[in-house]
Amino acid sequence: MPPVPSSRTRPSLARVLAFVVSTSSGLVAAPAGAQDTTAEAVFEEGVKLFEAGNYTAACPKLKSAVSLSSSEALGGRLVLAECYEKLGRWASAWGLYREIAPKAAASGQAARREKAEAGRARVEPRLPRLKIVLGPGVATLPGLSLDRDGETIPKEAWDIALPVDPGVAVLTAKATGKRASVQRIAVADAPNTTTVTIDSLDDEPASVRLAPSYPSGGSEPPPPPPPSEGTPEEGLSGLGIVVGATGVVGMGVSALVAASAASSWDQAVDDKDEQGVDDARGTGNAATGIFVAGAVLTAVGVTLLIVDVGTSAKAPASARVHLRTTGLGASAGGTF
Repeated sequence: MPPVPSSRTRPSLARVLAFVVSTSSGLVAAPAGAQDTTAEAVFEEGVKLFEAGNYTAACPKLKSAVSLSSSEALGGRLVLAECYEKLGRWASAWGLYREIAPKAAASGQAARREKAEAGRARVEPRLPRLKIVLGPGVATLPGLSLDRDGETIPKEAWDIALPVDPGVAVLTAKATGKRASVQRIAVADAPNTTTVTIDSLDDEPASVRLAPSYPSGGSEPPPPPPPSEGTPEEGLSGLGIVVGATGVVGMGVSALVAASAASSWDQAVDDKDEQGVDDARGTGNAATGIFVAGAVLTAVGVTLLIVDVGTSAKAPASARVHLRTTGLGASAGGTF
């Protein structure tokens, strides 16, 4: 990077102001909106830095102003091109001068066209260039892409000596199934061509190309889950068997209680025992209640079994239920 000019070579305030007035007018040609107002403010700050000879800080400001502007901003581009020229960024300045000249000519801005053409003539003899040479087989690699300093190089320009700014250029080559190749190339501040050869790209490691990725992070798939044992506590089917079996047992118990109540009723009637008749009636009512509860539980159990069979992809391998009722000696067993 060239040193900051001394007071002897630094442009005078009058010269810079004259230049700015003649070139920046029309930075924002359309009626100023919020974005264009911001662009003008940033541009003015960039001009102040430019006039002070602080080109390193001025160029980013001027570039931002041009990007923010909703118009062509040919005046702003001219100032930015001169700023790049002051920094010795010959390719950046050359590209802008070359872009501005025909646009200024097309819009009838003769003064700007002349300034752009003069700037291009000054810069062009100083351009360093960079040429990329691809080795046999590299150009035909699937998915091959090249970029310089983060900007993609079009395929049509791969074998052309392209203008570049002096300094360090970072060249990156990528292709499908290949490791990215990154080279840092020193480009001298001289009108010479630097040639870079890419002979080949290394393959990605086999583990990167072929090995699938598993959630556990290992190279082997996780083992399948163990088969379900189908215990009554797991799933609706087991619960349905328990509830349904309880209902069946309940209905059986109600039948025994009802038979006992009927016998007691007959005996009490024969004996004309009013208390016995009342007791038998209460026992019969209890038998009826037990029967209704058993029927309800049986229906719920059957419903749970139907729902489980309809929604499960695979039923449990087996489920066994054994229910014992203390005092009655009743038991229920089931297999599913």
